[in-house]
Amino acid sequence: MKSCGALSVKLLSLALGVMVLAGCSLNPSIPADTRARMRSVAVISMLGDEIHWKLIGTTVFTNKDSYYPVSWNIDELIRDSIVEKLNQSGHECLAVKASLDKFYGSTIEYDSQYRAYEPFKLDRVTPQLQAVLKVRQVDAFVLVTRRMESDVQSGLPLRGYCVYKRSFLGLPAYVKLSTAASLVVIDARTLNVTEKRFHLSQDIERSLWKDDFTQLSESENRQIESILKTSLKCKVLEAMSEVGI
Repeated sequence: MKSCGALSVKLLSLALGVMVLAGCSLNPSIPADTRARMRSVAVISMLGDEIHWKLIGTTVFTNKDSYYPVSWNIDELIRDSIVEKLNQSGHECLAVKASLDKFYGSTIEYDSQYRAYEPFKLDRVTPQLQAVLKVRQVDAFVLVTRRMESDVQSGLPLRGYCVYKRSFLGLPAYVKLSTAASLVVIDARTLNVTEKRFHLSQDIERSLWKDDFTQLSESENRQIESILKTSLKCKVLEAMSEVGI
């Protein structure tokens, strides 16, 4: 006799195959039937600890992209925040650690205004979802993943959380902190996907821009970390409310 865990994993694989062929349908809010039986939830944050440092220059030849590791424990903060909110509403939660490279892809699509963005792809996370179900049965998965968003004025890509400076003829026009991510809820039985994308771009002090991230002082580093954590936590909790959890 097959165990419930093995059966669920098999059903997940079969359902995924159908959805990959048919395409995932994204919904503005969690379907009523999913919400009604959504008691146990696996919570996964895959934002990672890497910051995109970007200079948008006067011409394409003066643009510069760099990526730096940070030790800000972003995923731990987001997991704890989601678990706390779900516990308050009577859900049983399983916090799952996951490394970024297992989830982050590079598929680019364009919205109705021809702005590039990176959509969530269910097939990329199948092995991780199956691994969770082998350990514990859950009704749903709540994931937070970084993605790519375009700068409104330049149209250039901003990945995950990004500090960027746009300059004109060498003069800094502005310095911003951008956060592009998605809150994704997956029904473990039907694989119905509800995705809430969000992009937050806010001005920060020009003094926080350095040509190299490693040139920041400890105080400046912590200032950017604090701004990012405060805004990101707020947006994730706001997205949870908007999708109905």
